Amino acid sequence: MTRAAVGIVLLAVSSWTAFGQVDAYRLRAKYGLPLGRETFAVLPGIEIVVDYGLGWQACRIQLPSGTKEILDDVVPLWVRGKEGTRMTTRSGTNSFSVVDYERMTIAESSSGGVATGIIVTFKDPACPKASPEF
Repeated sequence: MTRAAVGIVLLAVSSWTAFGQVDAYRLRAKYGLPLGRETFAVLPGIEIVVDYGLGWQACRIQLPSGTKEILDDVVPLWVRGKEGTRMTTRSGTNSFSVVDYERMTIAESSSGGVATGIIVTFKDPACPKASPEF
């Protein structure tokens, strides 16, 4: 194989891998700027994850279950606003409870009777619409 042929093969291979990759430029061009995300260690072994909107307002907070004190500290009742509906869904050993408030929704999941996580989703119009992920 000649040097030119080797060069063409290497160029083709490098082009294929470049086209097959997803990078920040492509994602931003398609979806806009990414949301900010921070993880806070609130106690040893307990972390909360906060997703922010473009204006750096909190849009979503993920907490481990069994952290009601932390939940109440981060989003006290007066911040939540008026309580609306409560709903619980069960499927086998899994359950999903949602409490809708004036300014946010708080969802908690459990599996096999063991709580698995809490997600607070703010109703700020500047926040992207997303469903809770557990």
